[in-house]
Amino acid sequence: MAIMNRRTSLIVLILIAALLPMLISTKNLKPVLTSQVLEPHQLKEGDLIPLFASKVFQRADGCGAKSYFDLPFCPAGDPILNRMRSTEEIVKGDCFTKTQYELKFKVETVDKILCEKNLKTHEVRKFRDAISKEVDYHMYYNNILLRGVVGIVKEKSLTVDSRTRDYLVKHINFYPYYYENKVVGIYALPDIKSAVDITEDAEISVNFTYSVNWKVKSNPTNSVHQNETAIMKDSEDKESLIFWGAMFCIWLMLLIVAIDPYLQNYFDRYPPRVITLTENGIRYKVHGDDCWRPPYSSLLGAILAIGAQQLLMIILLPFFASLGVFYACDLSQQCQDIFVLILYCISSYFPGYLATQFNGTYTTFGRRECIMQTAVLYTVPVFLTLVVVNSAAWFADIPESATPLGPFVAWGLGNCFFTILGGTRGHPNYEPGKYCATRTTQMVIPWWQSWLISTPAQMLLGGLLPFLFLLGDMDEIYASFLFLKVCGAYFTVFRFFVCIIIMTTVIAIVSTSYQLSCEDFNFWWRSVFRGGSTAIFIFAYGIYFQYRIKKGNLGPLFIFMCYNACFCYALFLILGAVSFYASLYVYGTKKLNLHKRN
Repeated sequence: MAIMNRRTSLIVLILIAALLPMLISTKNLKPVLTSQVLEPHQLKEGDLIPLFASKVFQRADGCGAKSYFDLPFCPAGDPILNRMRSTEEIVKGDCFTKTQYELKFKVETVDKILCEKNLKTHEVRKFRDAISKEVDYHMYYNNILLRGVVGIVKEKSLTVDSRTRDYLVKHINFYPYYYENKVVGIYALPDIKSAVDITEDAEISVNFTYSVNWKVKSNPTNSVHQNETAIMKDSEDKESLIFWGAMFCIWLMLLIVAIDPYLQNYFDRYPPRVITLTENGIRYKVHGDDCWRPPYSSLLGAILAIGAQQLLMIILLPFFASLGVFYACDLSQQCQDIFVLILYCISSYFPGYLATQFNGTYTTFGRRECIMQTAVLYTVPVFLTLVVVNSAAWFADIPESATPLGPFVAWGLGNCFFTILGGTRGHPNYEPGKYCATRTTQMVIPWWQSWLISTPAQMLLGGLLPFLFLLGDMDEIYASFLFLKVCGAYFTVFRFFVCIIIMTTVIAIVSTSYQLSCEDFNFWWRSVFRGGSTAIFIFAYGIYFQYRIKKGNLGPLFIFMCYNACFCYALFLILGAVSFYASLYVYGTKKLNLHKRN
């Protein structure tokens, strides 16, 4: 009893010690965060407010945007260390880079030199190409959007030699507006008279200059103030979310470590249970480990096959994009959607074959059911979701969010055809008696089953740990999926899938090894739910992310939830398949070691 009391006291002390840093940090967290953002009422005359460059893009093709510094402008300014980015910054481009422009609060500037640039011939061509394509740029000053043009084109009738001339803007006039001690607006005008002619392929020296003229605004709109407050509050909320997520993960790990020995002692107070055979009163386990096989093997095979197909599509689409066949960002062209649907239909041969092979490994029944489940497991939920989206778009008067159903009907029929074709080619490998080897030696089965290997506990831990690992990048990940990012979108998505697959595999190996050590061989469905549970947390965060962007607009929020459900459902199938095959590898390794010892 004394030992137990000391152990209980130690557990309480460990948990209190884990909670103290969280309580102390809660008091100090808010002032630290607010000090990172310059609030509007703190602005004084002469305060330097950085001007951030975002992106350049064609007026007719906003999808083909690039970073501002992809064009040979003046070099970027010194980066701001430990700068907290808001959600608005991420969804507006995620290319915010500090420039060398110095726009001090209420300080006039006239013809200040930004830099002297010696443009090479290839840089002149790059500027000329941007001017001919009517490329604009975006900047942000105090979280306020600023638009500008790279240059202008003078038509033949306006030139002396009747040639089209390209002129590069080298001087910009900034007109920021302020109300009391707050910046409430800004616009920029290019100085056409000082523009440089870059029509010829020749090196040229350009002095980029700028002027700043402050204007007083007597009646500012409320939208700007609300935008600034929302951005500052969002920065605090994001940092607080990451902080509390990390603290919760640490506290949960300490809690598991602290109470695990106590639970083992609690369950070990009962003697182990054995299965008793009636003949001769001898206690032994009737069947060996090979007799364990998954329940509902046809449905499990369909889930694993569809998950493998989704993973194959993730690999194929970037490959075709690198060849120029598929451009994921250009969603306006219907041929892109048709290409993806055709590719998915052709790849449906693979899951039909794989599902039939898997089901036929364990039983000779349910082959037709397995093929049909594979054909409808993903296509039917997606089609029904699109019907709901179109209905919601009609009721909410958002016609641009609707999706034509004709191509998806053809997609469903083509998917069924190729799935059935692949399923008929699958050959069952069932061998009677192989999975029911009888063991005649005594095998003690433990009475207790640790709570760590229960399905709800593994879903919580297996889903929460990868999600917390990626929590700090979830805004960028969703911005990439929604095509809101300009810089590094493909890299962000690639990094996301690599990290989450590695995390899922590691957790599956550790969890299955622990489960098999407890002589619990029911890992089949448990591994699928454990791996796929991460998609549930990602789905919930997607709703939170979209709510912040739309500011509570229920129509777009509901439509996004529907599309997000399709994406997270596919992610559930992918991670479930990855987790299952990782667990199956551990199970096969354990069986091989047992056979070698025997």
